[in-house]
Amino acid sequence: MPLKYSERHSSEIYVLHYTIVNIMDEKEMQEHLVFYQLLQATFEQLEKQMMAVQKKLVELEATKMAILEIEGVEKEKEILLPIGAGVYGHGKIAHSDRVLVNVGANVLINKKPDDASRFVEERKREIMLAAAKVETDMKQIVEKMNEIATKVNEASAGKITEKDHIKVPKSN
Repeated sequence: MPLKYSERHSSEIYVLHYTIVNIMDEKEMQEHLVFYQLLQATFEQLEKQMMAVQKKLVELEATKMAILEIEGVEKEKEILLPIGAGVYGHGKIAHSDRVLVNVGANVLINKKPDDASRFVEERKREIMLAAAKVETDMKQIVEKMNEIATKVNEASAGKITEKDHIKVPKSN
């Protein structure tokens, strides 16, 4: 739909024809902005998930190291037991050849330290796969957000291009 603009210049009228390219109607613009906000909220949730996953990986690595340390401890040797939040208690190792592993639903199973270490390593692999999935999802969301931002910015700019410039003599 051409837009006409007239300008008076001395005794002649110049008519400029402009073509408006890629103009988004207001409703479509609003839909893009709402979708962008939804993507942004989803991205923020995925960031939180990624932080939780990274924290869990650090915890699992510390657990694996603790299992290896317990394995060589003599029976009845006093050790520091982590209670949580940087608080430790004193305790003695009754059995250094077995540890209790929470396998879910607060069910504890006796395992040899090597088996417990493998169990922890398997959990790490599962969590790393979940982290890779979250990272892929985050990248896809960023790509979609950039695509929407580009469309909205182009539409906001109006993308007006001059098509032709016609000189029309002034009529008396």
